[in-house]
Amino acid sequence: MALNSIASQLIAPVPAMASPAIYTRTVKAFRGIARAIPSAAVLCLLLVGSEAVTTQTQNTQEPKVQEPNGPGSRGQARVRYRIADLGPASRTTDDITFGLDQSGRIVTWYRERDFVVRASLWDAGRKSDIGALPGYPDTYASDINGDRVVGTSRASADTRFHRAFLRENGRMQDLGTLGGKYSRAYAVNSRGQLVGGANTASSDTHAFLRQPGENRELIDLGTLADGNYSVAEDINKSGVVVGVANLTKNGKNHAVLWDKQRIRDLGTLPHGTSSHARAINNLGQVVGWGLDAEGDTHAILWEHGKARDLGVLVTDPSSAWSINNRGQVVGTSGFKANRPLHAVLWERGKIVDLNDLIPPDSGWLLQGAYRINDAGTIVGIGIHGDELRAFVLTPVPSGVGGKNSNAFNAAHLIWTSG
Repeated sequence: MALNSIASQLIAPVPAMASPAIYTRTVKAFRGIARAIPSAAVLCLLLVGSEAVTTQTQNTQEPKVQEPNGPGSRGQARVRYRIADLGPASRTTDDITFGLDQSGRIVTWYRERDFVVRASLWDAGRKSDIGALPGYPDTYASDINGDRVVGTSRASADTRFHRAFLRENGRMQDLGTLGGKYSRAYAVNSRGQLVGGANTASSDTHAFLRQPGENRELIDLGTLADGNYSVAEDINKSGVVVGVANLTKNGKNHAVLWDKQRIRDLGTLPHGTSSHARAINNLGQVVGWGLDAEGDTHAILWEHGKARDLGVLVTDPSSAWSINNRGQVVGTSGFKANRPLHAVLWERGKIVDLNDLIPPDSGWLLQGAYRINDAGTIVGIGIHGDELRAFVLTPVPSGVGGKNSNAFNAAHLIWTSG
């Protein structure tokens, strides 16, 4: 299958947002494979300084909830989740999905009819506008942890201009750069440490770490010894960071980990040529994706120094986007050739189609699962009523696991190499 076909199924990034330079690197990294997903559809960002702005008015409309009404019609599993509609969604990219914290707060974003991208915060069923940086009306929120929201703001007049932002105590802050012209923020932990990627004075993109507090500068996390590109995708409560970096200038990308700001190559699947780390939990387990020996893209779990192929639902590709502290992993996988991907859950060493775990009459086709917290709440995108929409899945007591679908034995959920 053609690369462009796979890309359109999985992420279909907004053309105006794509960086020609980074897009070229992505194409090179995946050249010659029959089926793959792009390693990064990265935003190209150029920056202009800006001050804070407060959030907008609150919308108290609650999401519509589809209640379960019995076992799944496909016969693979019993209904385990309620599904709530979070409204219209735009196709997410490898850079920016949605955010979900341990308390169930959610951040999403959507390109409105006026072509302005607006980000929303969902808290206890109430939706509010996150706001925007002055001069950067497009707001892409990528993560939330308590009162802190991080993401990227873009200047509509020139899509090359982007800035990483932190929204804290209702105030939007421009986080600056590493001496260059653009930046993006992807994740924030419970301590207020946040990570992302930013342009340097030499116009390279490097991963950064920002410590909590006012007026903190971005810390350059560097690259692999012979590389010139890196991006930090996630950070756990201990401050361990994961992401991606190239091996050589304009070369293949590998999943990497920074511990106390020291970088380590996580490697690939056996005989694979590239990999990408997307998320890390507080146990140090890392998930993402990479190429296997046949050049197909498969979801990967890294633990105990080894990369494990998590396999596919039916067909290639698959990718893992999030892992909670109980070892549950969510992502996407192929269901049929030349058909949309399905949202999936990995647990107890098995992969399950999330479409089999929701009410059979819901009318939803779940296509991507991007976040999961320790309560088992899942956020993603799917098709409902012939429209792409965001959803949240909430575990229900009647699902698998007996009287309480949350009461899984954590030891059984943790992935092991043995």
